[in-house]
Order: sequence, then C-alpha cells, then structure tokens
Amino acid sequence: MHVRLAGFWLQKRGNLPAEYEDAFAPECRVETEAWRLRTAVADGATETSFSGLWARELVTAYAKGRLEDGRLCSGLHAARRRWRHAIPNRPLPWYAAEKLRQGAYATVVGLTVMHDLQHQGGGWAAIAAGDSCLFHLRAGRLVRAFPLQNVDQFSSRPALLASLPGPASSGPALAASAAGSWRSGDSFLLATDAVAEWLLREGRRAWGELLEVLEPADFAGLMEHRRQAGTLRNDDCTVVRLDVSTRGRPQ
Repeated sequence: MHVRLAGFWLQKRGNLPAEYEDAFAPECRVETEAWRLRTAVADGATETSFSGLWARELVTAYAKGRLEDGRLCSGLHAARRRWRHAIPNRPLPWYAAEKLRQGAYATVVGLTVMHDLQHQGGGWAAIAAGDSCLFHLRAGRLVRAFPLQNVDQFSSRPALLASLPGPASSGPALAASAAGSWRSGDSFLLATDAVAEWLLREGRRAWGELLEVLEPADFAGLMEHRRQAGTLRNDDCTVVRLDVSTRGRPQ
C-alpha cells in the first residue's frame, strides 16, 4: 500500500510552543510503500506534572508496536519506566514534587493500517483511551468516528492513562479497541480533544477544511480562525492525517 502521513500542531493561544503538551508519532512526514504503518496522538493532562513527556512516551510506544491491543499492559509498564527515567534529575519546588508523586495522565488514540493483497484496500485496528479520536473518511464523508461519536460524549473528566501504576480506573481497563477496513483513497484523521470536538460538531464542513491543510502555517491559520469564530476551544491542537491507497506495491 502507498501511505502518506503528516502531523500538525499548535499550542494553546497565550502559551509558548515549549508549553505544548500534546504529542504525535511519527513526527516527520512519511510517504512510502509499506505493509503496515502505525501512528498515534496523545493529549497530556495540563493539571498534572510532566504530562507532555508522558504523552510523548505513549505515542512513541504505540508507533513502535508496544501498545497495540493485547499488548497494552506490558507496553504501559515499559512506557511508565521510560517516563520516570526521562524526568530531569534536579530538585523541584515542593508543589512540583507533590505533583510528580501523583504522576502524569494523558488520553491517546493509536491507529495501525495494514495492506491486503487480495483486495483493493486493507484493514485497520485502533485503540483509544479518553477523548482523543480517530476519524475514517471516504470521499469527504465520515465512515466512522472512534471512540466518541458525538459532541455530547465530551466532558471535563475524560478517561486517562496514568504514568504510575494504580487502580483500573487509570489503566488498561479504560482502553477501547476498534477495527475496520479501508479502500484505496481513504483518509484517516487522528485528533486531540479540541479538534475532535470541532470535527464532530461541524461535520463535513470541518472535514473539508482540514483536508485542504498542506503545511503547518495552513493548520495554524485554520485553528486560529476557528478559535476567533468561537467554534474551537482554546487548547493545544494536534492532528495527524494519513492517506492510504493501493497505487504501489508494498516492500
């Protein structure tokens, strides 16, 4: 299959780029022939410590095949260990140290697309925890949204994966899974909550606007325009777009 992937992001208005706490993987643009490709986005919970780092650990783990359905428990254990080792080894103010003891939290959605030589397309599988969402598009129309399907499902307390071991309410029990098939020419969008909510509320108009985005500056302009119009919450914004086709032979 031929795959083309690009990720776009913009920090919350009023924040510096260094304060961006979402993450996506892979971070570089991809255009290649492949049997399989994995991608993910995650949203670090702002009120927790080192949540951006935790979000990056989650998307990296998924992109490397460590967090797929059936491997989530072992994959989370390894990601938690890497998160703890990646925290800067320096004294922290008491309030920062207390937050660190509570751990970091994030939502995540990961997508794996696979080629099927017997058909003009292939299959896909996804996992998600919280309100980062996957959208499967065909000819500009929504085929499926996962894990949320309408704006009423968004809340101020989404399910979150924790960077520290704890009760089931913050672990693998929260992860949902889904699977489906794709046809040549289909597109997938993975989005963190603010963009996902806007996509579900606005529908086809929003799909069309995002599918016209080609460069980071285009994405930043669109997000700011929608913020000013009041249709997009002021939050970190992240989207990964993946286009799939059968125009080439996988290698």
